[in-house]
Amino acid sequence: MILIYILVVWFDVVFITSGDAMCPVCDKNCNILKNRQEIMTTGINLVKPGYWIRLNDHRPVCFQTRGNSPGIIKTSYDGFIGAIKLIYLHGSISCDRRNRVYQSYWGCSNNPDKRHNNLNIFLTDSNSNQLLIKKQDLNYSWYSSEIFTPISPEFVFESMSKPQYVYKGFELQLWYGDDKKDRNEQFSEGETCVDVYAHFV
Repeated sequence: MILIYILVVWFDVVFITSGDAMCPVCDKNCNILKNRQEIMTTGINLVKPGYWIRLNDHRPVCFQTRGNSPGIIKTSYDGFIGAIKLIYLHGSISCDRRNRVYQSYWGCSNNPDKRHNNLNIFLTDSNSNQLLIKKQDLNYSWYSSEIFTPISPEFVFESMSKPQYVYKGFELQLWYGDDKKDRNEQFSEGETCVDVYAHFV
């Protein structure tokens, strides 16, 4: 018991204490730890880092391809999110309803015009700020991934180097890019429904 108490005290001192003297220890995550300490002192209950937590309740989150119809998620937790994972449940979307083979979950499948850029989903806040991305794309362009395809059973937005702070009631929006830009909606159709998980860091 004494050893456990010593380890707990040591963890609090080394990993939680804020201040410039901590920067060599926490390295590039120093600012994250500083901010977490500042928030902890306000009495907000943060989620323990290192866990995936489902953000939606028993109802799935669904986004459509037209009509300004993003999937809406409101968080019930406070903390820093390094990744958002979407787990496919049902439905499909298509960039061209005239050809059924183009149906997918996250973009457009089997379309020769989008062979190299076949994904078109984006995560934003309620002010249209794109979240958990390496580079802001104001045109919500089609893109590709080395890991995910338009029919992958899961899809992950990730930015561990620049996590997003969320709080209870913070709104996340899941967009089909062409719907966000009101582009080519006369051809697109469908709806994809998912469970949404957040990885707190």
